[in-house]
Amino acid sequence: MMRPERSRDIPARGQFDDSDEEFFLADHARAREREMATEDGMKCDERVSVSPEMKRRKPNWRVSSVLDRRLSEEPHFVPAIVATVKDKKSLAGVMQELAKMLPLPEFAHLKRIRGCDVILGSAEALGERYLEQMGLSGSVVERLGQIRRESVPRDTPTLRWQFEMASKWWPCKFHPDKQLELLHSNQIFSNHQVNFHISVMEICLRLSDKRTNPAVVVDPRDGAIVTVAWSRVEKHPLGHTPMVAIDSVARSQNGGVWPAEDAAESTEILHSVRQQLKSLACDGGDCGNLSKFGPYLCTGFDLYVLQEPCLMCAMALIHSRVRRVFFHRQSPSGALMSTAQLHTIKELNHHYQVFRID
Repeated sequence: MMRPERSRDIPARGQFDDSDEEFFLADHARAREREMATEDGMKCDERVSVSPEMKRRKPNWRVSSVLDRRLSEEPHFVPAIVATVKDKKSLAGVMQELAKMLPLPEFAHLKRIRGCDVILGSAEALGERYLEQMGLSGSVVERLGQIRRESVPRDTPTLRWQFEMASKWWPCKFHPDKQLELLHSNQIFSNHQVNFHISVMEICLRLSDKRTNPAVVVDPRDGAIVTVAWSRVEKHPLGHTPMVAIDSVARSQNGGVWPAEDAAESTEILHSVRQQLKSLACDGGDCGNLSKFGPYLCTGFDLYVLQEPCLMCAMALIHSRVRRVFFHRQSPSGALMSTAQLHTIKELNHHYQVFRID
């Protein structure tokens, strides 16, 4: 379990050392003052209304981002022809002719110069007789010395740790993606957001005592429960839980294909789930296109489902424009983590974030 940040978290009992004791006592006193203010009828803002217990992460659970596997791979390297410019004063002239005569589209992610070393081209493209093939002027060739092969990063680094590792071999161009860095480090959510996600998944687990692979669809703007669904494959071969959930959302928008079955039971369960989550602080945050385009099917909504969706369901969630998918267990036919990673395919016209809660 991650150690809470001092700026906003209170360590769980038995989880803080001596250096944290002063901070814990001070924060505990502030929390008590808030409780007394609330009891006296004073108006409290949203931050104050979050109890210390909600600020502290629930133990034994974690919310992990499911990202493209390439983000966990070390940089790959390819051979390149590198030369050292003999006189640093002539470096500008050499670079001017190299840029004109020998552009490097395959190495656009690299800086061409490293001190007095310059990249002439790909070793695979130039071959053994690279000097004759380059067509450079004799004056430029004379200024080059120590022509050799070196390994350089093959791809553009995406995360900072990849950039730092690649830069040890050759300087790279890098534009950090702050959100992707937070997703990779699993720091995208605050503690009360983590607790909200875990609480919804706990409800799915409780529902699984009597229902197969239950799911909950949430409107992240206010934490409202849009619908609750579970598998109906015994009545229709396509009645997987995500498919039923999407159809249920569509029915609430005067659409849907499948007839509403067990309406009274579904309404009772939906009301019960809403009551259980009523006291929790909602996720909030950036809701994407929900405010602008929604509600249209699942646009901007979050799906919490016990089992990892299969390929059919994962694609249906893309078409329904869901914002995020949270699942608890991997599936042998799962298309988000196990057999494929559908949400990472760039060619698709919609992408949702995926998280595993376990």
